[in-house]
Amino acid sequence: MPARLFLLSSLLFVPSALANDPLTMPDLPGWSGYLGAGVAYYDVSSNFVTGNRLVDLDNEQSRGLQRAPGSESVTSPEVLLDLRYTFEGLQTQLFAGNLVQDMVRFDLAHQLGVRHSLGEWGIVSAGYVFSSLPTEVWQDPFLTDGPRSRSDRDSQGGRLGWSAIAGSTLGVSYTYRRIDVKEDRAGEELRIAGELTVDEQAMLRRDGEHHRFEFNALWRLSDNQRLMPALLFTQRSIEGRANEGESKGMQLTYYFDGVNISATVTGYYGDRDYDAKNPVFDKAPDAEEYGLGANLFWHQPMGLNQWDIRLGLLYFESDARVEFYDSDLFGASLSLLYRFR
Repeated sequence: MPARLFLLSSLLFVPSALANDPLTMPDLPGWSGYLGAGVAYYDVSSNFVTGNRLVDLDNEQSRGLQRAPGSESVTSPEVLLDLRYTFEGLQTQLFAGNLVQDMVRFDLAHQLGVRHSLGEWGIVSAGYVFSSLPTEVWQDPFLTDGPRSRSDRDSQGGRLGWSAIAGSTLGVSYTYRRIDVKEDRAGEELRIAGELTVDEQAMLRRDGEHHRFEFNALWRLSDNQRLMPALLFTQRSIEGRANEGESKGMQLTYYFDGVNISATVTGYYGDRDYDAKNPVFDKAPDAEEYGLGANLFWHQPMGLNQWDIRLGLLYFESDARVEFYDSDLFGASLSLLYRFR
């Protein structure tokens, strides 16, 4: 549903070259991280997401239940924040910031948490995740006789992680999010028209829970090159049976850390499966999903110490068995970032 396009495409848009090394703690106590702002351009095709309270996609009118969504363009502001404080002893670190990966689906989510080193056993982390500015979705995405009305899609939950497991380069994380769609009227027009029963409309409800697992490794190819393969699994436990299911994906990210220029390139492939037929189409809208993203960082531009300019590019496509569920995204982002150290 609404998170399909933006949640998975977000995996390709994270400026990971800015993040602290997940296998170590900082060498010095005190503040670290970055703060930045910029602008992003998106060309989006989706029948479910309409933006947020700052950004609106002009897709109120559906093209019909048997057609793929039209393409809409939007420009969005970006505010990037990752603040970290490491205590004396270099064993414990507090962190706070917005989750850049969730911004790609117009969900301005934040995370507050703590990391702690267990020595040879690795680094564990725990965080609280919440939406400061929820995604907007359609109350009834299947409405075709007139413009659709917006509703908020809120989410909150937590994340647990363990990196450098037992001194290795392996890591694992678990994210739980509770999803709530206000004024969820999916399928209401079709029920009033007699095309769906009350029970069939109930199958389209979008409230529920997401359980996401990630397994990764970080391989050092040289002093300034790294490769991170990852396996991703998401279980959707939704009140509407037609939206329940799971997603499985593979991701590969290459990092280059240079003196003046750094870069990341990520490729993604995955499947999104549903546990039950959608009553509107009498089949499950299972999908194959592909993505490619890149980020380029120019360090200390024009001699500005501790400043970076970041350029991000992204393409993502979700090809579903039901054309109404097809979605794709092209994104470009330009940001100015300040590193605390």
